[in-house]
Amino acid sequence: MRLAPLTRAARRVVGPAAVASVVALAAVGTNTDVPQPTSAQASVEPAVIQPTVVQPGATELLPLRSTADREVDDRPSRSGARPETSWLPPHQIAKAVGAPASDVAEHWPVVEEALREEGMNDDRTRIAAVATIVTEVGTGFRPIREHGGDGYFTQMYEGRSDLGNTQPGDGARYHGRGYIQLTGRANYRSYGDRLGVALERRPGLALRPAVGARVLARYFKERGIDDHARRGQWRDVRLEVNGGLNGWTTYERTVSSLLRASQG
Repeated sequence: MRLAPLTRAARRVVGPAAVASVVALAAVGTNTDVPQPTSAQASVEPAVIQPTVVQPGATELLPLRSTADREVDDRPSRSGARPETSWLPPHQIAKAVGAPASDVAEHWPVVEEALREEGMNDDRTRIAAVATIVTEVGTGFRPIREHGGDGYFTQMYEGRSDLGNTQPGDGARYHGRGYIQLTGRANYRSYGDRLGVALERRPGLALRPAVGARVLARYFKERGIDDHARRGQWRDVRLEVNGGLNGWTTYERTVSSLLRASQG
């Protein structure tokens, strides 16, 4: 059953100055407790994910995963094993989108499995997912932190009730992370509750591939993005993810390349 639409928040675009002042606020999997809101504050309606436009080549690569990360990322499917895909192999996807083959080989199977677990098994939804990742995080094809530092995040998000940022420091603590940038305390709480992951308490978990992939897949399903993709409504796919058409040139080019590759 699809959930009710979430409230949209204002769109943000990262400028060169923000990209140049990257500060890593939390390592992946940091076990730092986060102050919890009062019962009144917890009732804030989650805002829609607002991904950040990051140009290819300006992504922040994550450090190597820890053993704990691998245990989460490499879990088997619910059927007990990863079924073989009938779509493009990772090296062909990488060639089509201009991404490092090693990144696609590592991250695409995790994303594809998350889509499958949400019942999305068709090639056009896969194309929408790959094009979305490339547009949002660049051709590095891996989860990233939003670029910027405490000052930038505070200016952009502190006190934003539409994002559920009701506690001091929430703006910086709940900056964008993942394949599509999960942003705001309310989103971390909402998707954490739905996926059974302590995202509100440990926001760095959104950088783990398995978690980031499940956020993307759940968002696709709840917003009906797979339906748009199957009908070839690519502008609607982008609008549902982005709230606008930021990054449309990259997105359209990536979709076209993947469609050609899929047709052999």
